[in-house]
Order: sequence, then C-alpha cells, then structure tokens
Amino acid sequence: MHLSLEELLEVRAGSGTREAAQHAATCPSCAEELAGLAAIRSALVQLPAQPPGRDLFPAVLQRWEAERGRRPWRRTAAAVAGFAVVAAVA
Repeated sequence: MHLSLEELLEVRAGSGTREAAQHAATCPSCAEELAGLAAIRSALVQLPAQPPGRDLFPAVLQRWEAERGRRPWRRTAAAVAGFAVVAAVA
C-alpha cells in the first residue's frame, strides 16, 4: 500500500507519522512521488510574482450589493425550502 498525497505532504513537512516516513524512505514509488512534489514546489517558487492587472474587488462588491438589494426573496425561499426538507424528513 502506498501513501496518499496527504500523507506524502505530511512526510515532506516533517509532521507525518513515523510509519509513513519509514514507508516513504523504503518505497521507490512513494520516494519518486516525493521527488516529484519537491520538483513542483521548486518550479512554483521560481515563478515571478505577478500582481493582478487591476483590482476587481470594488466592482465585485458593487455588483454584490446591487444583487443583494434586488433579490431579497432568494434568502427567504432558501430558508423555506430548507424548512420544508427538514419537515418532510421528520
């Protein structure tokens, strides 16, 4: 049995279990996965920082506020639907 991605990441971070670390050290397949993860991390670290072209938050906030004011019934409808499901199950 091989380690999951989560277990491999924990081993790489030094927070994995002793058994997982021992398996990764002795299993060629898991060692290869760890090497691949290290290569991906190294490549990502070397990417240049790219700031966003423009700040989209004000436009998103404006649209959200417009939608919120225009459709208050959606929250009510969702709540009613939720209560109906609970009532039907009970």
